[in-house]
Amino acid sequence: MCVRIAAIGDLPSRFGDFQVVAFYINRDEKEPAAFIHGDVCDAKNVPLRVHSQCLTNDAIGSFRN
Repeated sequence: MCVRIAAIGDLPSRFGDFQVVAFYINRDEKEPAAFIHGDVCDAKNVPLRVHSQCLTNDAIGSFRN
C-alpha cells in the first residue's frame, strides 16, 4: 500500500485558518483529507477526529454505512 500527499492548500473558515492536506491511497483509490489548525509539527497529544465518509450518518445520524 502506498500513501502519498496529493495536494495541500489553505482553507480560511469561520472557525479559523486551516491547512488542508489531501492524500492518495493506491489500495482503494480514495482521497482522504486532513484539516490542520495551527502548528502540529513536533507536537504531542494533538487532538484528532476521524471522520466517516458516510454523508447521511454525519448529516442525520443514519445507522447505514
